[in-house]
Amino acid sequence: MGKLIVFAVVLLLCLMGSIFLIIAIVLGKKYKQKLENCTCKTVARVIEMRRMTSRDHYSTPTTSWFPVYEYYVGRQRIEKHSSFGQDKQIFYDGQTVELFYNPSDWNEYYVPAEKTEKMKWIMEIVGSVLLGCAVLVMTLYMFVF
Repeated sequence: MGKLIVFAVVLLLCLMGSIFLIIAIVLGKKYKQKLENCTCKTVARVIEMRRMTSRDHYSTPTTSWFPVYEYYVGRQRIEKHSSFGQDKQIFYDGQTVELFYNPSDWNEYYVPAEKTEKMKWIMEIVGSVLLGCAVLVMTLYMFVF
């Protein structure tokens, strides 16, 4: 019975660690693609900060802030709603930010101040720690018990 529990724990840790690392790889590729595609720099204005409140399974409220950007390419006005929410309001209505857009597709953009690359690093760290825990549990079981 003990072997089965250890095997289940190791399997669960490996699965969770792998999921986090896969997400980190996907985020990294998307970020790298945006860096390559979005080469035109402009100044955007935050026209709205959308507040979204959700509740976890313990009914604890969690608030995220999503900026809405306005920028111009020539005389064309572009309005984009960021899909990257933050737990703290880092932008405010009327604030200007540096924005890079794709010259071939003006709707593709990234804002360096959003620091979306941090999410990739967090996922990599969590995934690595979970996989490390799996190795540790297996090693302890093999050599101690």
